[in-house]
Amino acid sequence: MELQFSDCSGAHIVDTNGDHVAYRGLAHDVPIWIGEDSFTVDCFSIPLNGYDMVLVVAWLRTLGPILWDFDDLTMMFSQSGR
Repeated sequence: MELQFSDCSGAHIVDTNGDHVAYRGLAHDVPIWIGEDSFTVDCFSIPLNGYDMVLVVAWLRTLGPILWDFDDLTMMFSQSGR
């Protein structure tokens, strides 16, 4: 699948080093799968070496309550009653 990005000139993030990184574009309603479950997300294209995708707080908030286990590096949430 080829993503279609719209212009988002001037938009940027501040990375963990404090550098401003410009967005290259925005794609809406991109389907992703985590295990057997599918979701749709809005994706900003930014140059991040070593990462395919970073899911941020805006998406995590759509999941509702989340149970995190940082010892096992897992998270649990409910979707559609499961």
